[in-house]
Amino acid sequence: FRRVLFRSMMKVGNAQHFVDFNISLVSPIVTNRELADLWIKGGSDFDALDPIDKQRIIMFEWQAIAGWHNFFNLRQQRLVSDKQWREVVWVFENIGRRQAVREAWKTFKGGYDKQFQDFMVQYLEPDPELKDD
Repeated sequence: FRRVLFRSMMKVGNAQHFVDFNISLVSPIVTNRELADLWIKGGSDFDALDPIDKQRIIMFEWQAIAGWHNFFNLRQQRLVSDKQWREVVWVFENIGRRQAVREAWKTFKGGYDKQFQDFMVQYLEPDPELKDD
């Protein structure tokens, strides 16, 4: 009984952590127009950014990757519910293809375990429907 109760409490805590994590990433974008502009350009026009802004957005996106890694590990331990995991995967699918995220992944990929690397490849590849001009 204690083990079941503990797992339930961990899942509740992890669900709250997901909310807190998203707020910590989104709030600066919402409240700071300069960061919002940088975030938008990092997704659609990364190559046009100057070297300092490229590094700024790579470090910002690395925070997201680090959080995704945490949720991946929690999922492996069965401490994230199926519903919560679907929400996390939706973020991978919709945010992971941003150019700045892919650039951050190139920089930090080697710091993550092979299982996470292999899992994330499907989300960090460019969208095949988007064609280069």
